[in-house]
Amino acid sequence: MGAPESPPDWTSVEVAIPRASERLPGISMAGFSHRGPALVDIAMVAHPSVTLLVDLSDEDGLVYDAHGRRERGSVAVGLIPGDLRISGRTDEAGQCLQIRLSPVVAAAVLGAPTELVGTVVRLEDVWGRDAGRAEDRLRAATSWDERFTIAADALGAVRARGTMCGMTTNRKVHAA
Repeated sequence: MGAPESPPDWTSVEVAIPRASERLPGISMAGFSHRGPALVDIAMVAHPSVTLLVDLSDEDGLVYDAHGRRERGSVAVGLIPGDLRISGRTDEAGQCLQIRLSPVVAAAVLGAPTELVGTVVRLEDVWGRDAGRAEDRLRAATSWDERFTIAADALGAVRARGTMCGMTTNRKVHAA
């Protein structure tokens, strides 16, 4: 990616999306791979969803800055995060899995997405202790198709239980 004052070089970024059979209602995913060393500095665009960003890099990882609060690695981005920047330096190819949950699905899966409004928190704060295991499995995967399947299975299991990080919900999930 380019310097902060120049637009990112998207020609060196590959974007992968899951096949239709792996899609879950109200959940969308995309995988981003950068093909070499890069300085990352991107202003994120607000999106009407709760976004989980799983940093698959082997290094120090990406840094997320919102409202002066900084988080490193994998994060959950609530609705209306305000000014959000992602930055970092990768000495090798970097990869990130983006999972977007509609507000209805986020409420069912996360239990209390209203607590995330306007915030960026560590992924383990909303996913619980299973976040580390899920990240390890995602890093070990050899293809984006395999990563999408792992993520869909993990989210599907949590969604079926109606719980994440110990919060139980009795809400039914409807497609958004």
